[in-house]
Parts: sequence; structure tokens; C-alpha cells
Amino acid sequence: MTAKPGRHEVHADVRMRALPGGLRAIAYDTEIFRAIPDTKTPRVDGIEYAGGWQDFAGMGVSCICAIDLAVGLPRVFLEDNLREFAAWSRDSLLVSFNGVSFDDKLLASHDLYSAAGSYDILRELRLACGEAADYTPGLTRGGRTLRDCVRANLDGVEKIGDGKDAPILAQQHRYGALVDYCLTDTMLVRRLFLRRAAFIDPVFKVPVRLAEPTLPAPVKPGLIADALDASLPSWTLHPRIGMPLRELTADELVELCAEYSDGANARHRSLTDAITRELARRGNAA
Repeated sequence: MTAKPGRHEVHADVRMRALPGGLRAIAYDTEIFRAIPDTKTPRVDGIEYAGGWQDFAGMGVSCICAIDLAVGLPRVFLEDNLREFAAWSRDSLLVSFNGVSFDDKLLASHDLYSAAGSYDILRELRLACGEAADYTPGLTRGGRTLRDCVRANLDGVEKIGDGKDAPILAQQHRYGALVDYCLTDTMLVRRLFLRRAAFIDPVFKVPVRLAEPTLPAPVKPGLIADALDASLPSWTLHPRIGMPLRELTADELVELCAEYSDGANARHRSLTDAITRELARRGNAA
């Protein structure tokens, strides 16, 4: 028996059809193929491992689950259709939990990121609570994992499994369990996004309002600095800030990244994140 969605979810589904500029929103989650070494946990015999949490190219992608929020239907992308994700999600808004720090970078490292931008629930929650968007020791609080947020916002619902087990499931060809885990997390991301107007912070136990997704204002080619001084949303990881990043040379990208590498400005971080992904894309294509 399937529980009926709450009233807030029904109304939110309707609003998904009216995002700025008709922007299409997609909730998604990824799973990696190679496990991440952990000093506290012994390695599993027969399992391949990546070089660490920054080795996005070495991690590989085993599974992507996604839900078009206007349609409400899920899609699953595995080895046989993985490349379809980039075409299917092109120019959309990718909604994730901690995706800016991980999932978006994983996609970019495998030339699978083609979205217009990203909306990271965790980043928006931190901003709504007056903290820095990115994890900063001493400035951002713990206690805001996906599991924590689900418990605080979705009565009677629990996150299942642990992401560290997903690479083992993939390498052992346990695709049913892999998809079940990834798709469940994707559905939780969707439900949390629909609660953004009255999101319960699991740390302070109070409702906060997460920012609404908005489109970056169009700018003329060459006006990159002016674009950064405008109200560029914190979720924006758009390849066209002033001019398409793909049209800049590698030296120009590195120079631009150095110019706006001050970690105190969220808008500058959005640009440098996009530059990092573009450089990674070129490295994989070489």
C-alpha cells in the first residue's frame, strides 16, 4: 500500500511546472563503481578502490537515478545507457543533496554534466541557517546528513543503506540492491526539495525557508566581472557566465580561477567550481 503524498508535496509538484524561464528540474543521485579507501575499515577482497575522495575519474560511475520533477517518473542509468543521462538532463536544473561537492564533480569528470545549473539542498540549508554554503571547519555545523534531514522532515521515513556499500554492490553485480539504494535516495532528495519553503533544520530543530531556484541573468560576452557582481544565485554552476567557459582557453580558465579564488564569496566559488569541472572535462577528453 502506497501512502498518499502530503498536501505540501501535491502543491509543490504543480509549482515545478512554473520554474523561472520554464527551467526543468531533475532530482538525482549517483553511485560510484570503485570504493573509497577507509583507514578505519579493512579493504574487501576482490574489490577495486579509487585513489581517494578527490579521485573522481578513478571512482567511475556505476549508477545514476533521476526523477523529472514535473513529470514525476524516475529513470535509471547503468552501464548500458549511462551516456544517455547527459543528453536527457541537458540544460536542466539538477537538484541534489551535497551534489555540488560530490555528484556534480563526478558527472563532470566523466563528461556527463550538461545541466544549466545545480541546486544543492545541503548548501541552501547552510545558507538559510546563516552559515557558509561549503563545509568549513569551525563555521559549519555537523548533524545535517541526508539521514538527519530525512528524519527531521519526513515523518516515519528512514534513509536506507550506506553509500560506502554501493561500489561493492556494483562490483558484485548486485544491480537490484544498487538501484534500490540509489533510487530511494533520489526519491528522498525529491521530497526534501518539495519541502524547501518550510524545511526543518535537524540541528536547530526549527523551520527555515530555503532559497527558490532562479535563473542567472543573461550577460553579454566578455562581461564576466560584471556578471559576478550581479545577483548570481549560489546554486549556479553555469558554463555561460559572461561567455561560455568552453570557449576559453585552458590558460584563460586558470587565470580566471585564480582571480576569483577567494573562498569568502559564494558567487566566486560557484564560478571556480564550474571552471574546475570544465578543466576536468577537457582532461578526460584528451
